[in-house]
Amino acid sequence: MEKKKLLVLLSIFLTTLILISAGCIDQDSAQAGTSAKNTSDQTGISVNTSEGSKHVDVVNLSGEDYGYPQPFTIYPRGPGSSKVGMIFDSLLERDEIGIIPWLAENWNVSSDGTEYTFHLREGVSWSDGTPFTANDVKFTFDYEQKNVPVSGGIESGIVDNVQVVDSNTVRFVLSQPASTFLYKLTGFKIIPEHIYQNVSDPASFLDPQAVTGTGPFILDEYNKEHGTYRFVANENFWGPDTAVKSVEFIPVSDSLIAFEQGK
Repeated sequence: MEKKKLLVLLSIFLTTLILISAGCIDQDSAQAGTSAKNTSDQTGISVNTSEGSKHVDVVNLSGEDYGYPQPFTIYPRGPGSSKVGMIFDSLLERDEIGIIPWLAENWNVSSDGTEYTFHLREGVSWSDGTPFTANDVKFTFDYEQKNVPVSGGIESGIVDNVQVVDSNTVRFVLSQPASTFLYKLTGFKIIPEHIYQNVSDPASFLDPQAVTGTGPFILDEYNKEHGTYRFVANENFWGPDTAVKSVEFIPVSDSLIAFEQGK
């Protein structure tokens, strides 16, 4: 019974962490999550906080090597795509209700259902400080026509072309109406043109610049041999304040035992 209780607590905690990591929790909710974290600490979750702080300093989760966390180098198995999502954003995201705005604040659809015009958030920048623009969106689509990502992306044949209307507006012209198109965009992770434009083989692109994103976290450390990852909060993140300052994925032989022992 005690193990079942621990598993339930762990499940609740991880769900909260995923929402926080995606930037979907507002500041009040994030503070409430921190209070829940303090209760969970007593059951063995490995979490560190600064005294008097409203933020979680470090969260330790079990892990192993799932590849370098950019769209073209993660492994097709396992939760590699979730690590990519901590760094790279999409135009739209999903919550428990459905589609929500993300890098795109709003959008319009033509009467025949073949043109989707997205109005991007202003003031968004990549983690290296370079401004994010509609050119990055068009570049990502065109680039992935020749370099297919391991996960995400948009299947060939759905979109005819992508047009830059202005620096904050981009239009997707579909080959034919597709009722699931908006959902497909939630997995379409935008990559920076100023970095990838000179990369001919993204599957071997393992430089630190390869994980430059607009998302809530940046990759601080990755050890392929040991299968460890460390993500830290992106100071240039455009969205809500990130309640978790860093997330570390550390391989363990038994997740439940490690959880019980506070590892």
